[in-house]
Amino acid sequence: MKDYKQLFGYAAILFGIGFVIRSFMPAHAFNGPTVSMGSNPIENFYDAQYMGGGASMTVFTNTSSSSFIITQYLSTAYYCAVQVDGLSPISERNTYGYQSLSGGTENFTGTLLVPAGSTLSFKNVATGSQFCKYYVEGYYTH
Repeated sequence: MKDYKQLFGYAAILFGIGFVIRSFMPAHAFNGPTVSMGSNPIENFYDAQYMGGGASMTVFTNTSSSSFIITQYLSTAYYCAVQVDGLSPISERNTYGYQSLSGGTENFTGTLLVPAGSTLSFKNVATGSQFCKYYVEGYYTH
């Protein structure tokens, strides 16, 4: 009589251990924004132009269906203001990540959104003609 009771006891223990092991679910973690457009979705743009007072130069137009996130821009002159669709999204000297360096050079590190269909440009906010050199870096999301 003891034999079948021991067998049922062992079976119950094995069933319990198997149930506990099967109840563990694999962990899935979200690793941040999903990026697209190839294995290296980072894009950068750079140029240098001589611009008249109040003139604008287009850096790029976001023709994709995804937003473009600017993570850094560097401009060699404080009078070259960054604009998205003709509006300045950065209130100079009040924006986290904005830095005015010596010699009029400006640096921005942060996140600046350029929605799908929008145009990123630099505008000469000085009254006279100026030389504007820039570098912009970012990535596409979806």
